Amino acid sequence: MEKKKFYLETYGCQMNEYDSHLVESLLTAAGFEKTESESRADIVILNTCSVRQHAEERALGRIRSVSAARKPREIAVIGCMAQRMGDELLAVNKGVKYVLGTDSFYKIAEILKSGNGNQVVDISCRDEPFDYEARPSGKSLSDYVTIMRGCDNYCSYCIVPYVRGRERCRPPERIVEEINRLEQNGSREIWLLGQNVNSYRYNSMDFPILLEYVLENTEIPRIRFLTSHPKDFSEELISAMASDDRICSGIHLPIQSGSDKVLKKMNRKYTSGQYLEKILELREAVPGVVITTDIIVGFPGESEDDFKRTLEMVEKIEYDSAFMFRYSVRTGTKAEKFGDDVPEEVKLSRLDRLIQLQKKISERKMASQVGAIQTVLLEEAAKHSKDDARGKNDGGINVVARGGAEHIGKFVDVKIISSSYSTLVGEIINRQE
Repeated sequence: MEKKKFYLETYGCQMNEYDSHLVESLLTAAGFEKTESESRADIVILNTCSVRQHAEERALGRIRSVSAARKPREIAVIGCMAQRMGDELLAVNKGVKYVLGTDSFYKIAEILKSGNGNQVVDISCRDEPFDYEARPSGKSLSDYVTIMRGCDNYCSYCIVPYVRGRERCRPPERIVEEINRLEQNGSREIWLLGQNVNSYRYNSMDFPILLEYVLENTEIPRIRFLTSHPKDFSEELISAMASDDRICSGIHLPIQSGSDKVLKKMNRKYTSGQYLEKILELREAVPGVVITTDIIVGFPGESEDDFKRTLEMVEKIEYDSAFMFRYSVRTGTKAEKFGDDVPEEVKLSRLDRLIQLQKKISERKMASQVGAIQTVLLEEAAKHSKDDARGKNDGGINVVARGGAEHIGKFVDVKIISSSYSTLVGEIINRQE
């Protein structure tokens, strides 16, 4: 009997990418076959995002296009948009057969195998600790390992706590087991994932202690983590980052706004001064650390003076790069009640000013690295030359190594010879292994 084929498409964050690997693992183990061709699939699975309206609009557009295809296919919508919309998705498009939320998609193999012809909506929530593991389907040099799910912060603009649920942390022993399994499969770098990794706590083990535990019980060469919340970014975590070279010197620390008035309205639980103090402590403890951030412009009530304070913080901190967005209302959040009172043209103007400022800073910081020698894990062939390879340095910056194609999968020392605002280019001077 021919295996049923599934096609899987992922939107959104690294957590969704991990969840898609988990879905792939579950379906493959249950006898389904993954296909990279949508036209050959019996079922199309869309793992969705709800962080911004644009992400949902993209997913809804894909649902319509899949439904309109000549070959009839079952459509499964999973993830955050499925959790938020539930039954509404069935009304939006009759082609949708399965709607599985963030705590129920793990049932997907069982549901697809039942094959009773009925539509299924399951957006039930779980309060107990989770322990699902995405088994690798092939070799990968850089892998994600989820250490916790959910968020208890309830930032006023954010839908995540409503679609991902409360914080639930994974047992440290299981985290280490997964890392070791990935390392044996060829992984050279892992990312510890959570909506807020530095609020991890399992019994008496917090995140800095977890990092020590991972260092002691694995041999993975590189350890990264994502995402951190400034209010929980402690001196102990900074010390942990400085204590071992295996913990990479790159950190993503969302500031969201430089205005204390806006930060309070966002329910971020820190001030711009407290945030800046943490940045200074981090740079003193980890020289050369690469710092990236998220920034929202046009939040309800943001005045021109508030926005200028954001620009001032960006100039003062000099991020290596930033993800910058204009505010969009998310239904069900506290900020929805504030009203969307900043005109769209003002949002777009502020966003453009911010992007131009950050681009100049990024170009300057990248250019300052020309002449430096950096260790790079080469991950894949470069886009524009089959002889070159792309990888990341310790801080997480993209580096293209000239003539590096034959060294993919290896750590190499690269002398940087040129730069753009987002990429460094260099020549290999030594292969480490």
